[in-house]
Amino acid sequence: MAAVGGAHSHWTSRFAFLMASVGFAVGLGNIWRFPYVTGENGGAAFVLIYLGCAFLIGVPILMAELMLGRRGAAAPPIAMATVARESARSPQWQWVGAMTLLAAYTIEIVYAVLSAGCSGTFSRPSPAGSPGSMPRRPKRSSPRS
Repeated sequence: MAAVGGAHSHWTSRFAFLMASVGFAVGLGNIWRFPYVTGENGGAAFVLIYLGCAFLIGVPILMAELMLGRRGAAAPPIAMATVARESARSPQWQWVGAMTLLAAYTIEIVYAVLSAGCSGTFSRPSPAGSPGSMPRRPKRSSPRS
């Protein structure tokens, strides 16, 4: 994202915006859990139902969020309050906008913890005696006669 004139930042291209939106929407849960759930619950039928639900639920929510952002032209809490005021509604709607920021922040914290845990797990060997490690067998001495 690059600052282009004025006080607001703009996306450098539609492709950059699309990739950022898709990345945030897909998330790590779908990457890690999706193959397992697909294999356990019937494969292709599950994938079709999943994609249908994601499209029918996700697209209207994404469109509503984009329209609110364009109409409010500010940070989420301010945009929600502005649109509510223009629609003769309570400006307390700003709390909904604040919750979207809180949700995004919480998701980023979880991703940071998961990333740190995974990078630590893969970068060093597992110590003996930790869960999942194989027990060591004592060396056998040669048989006595």
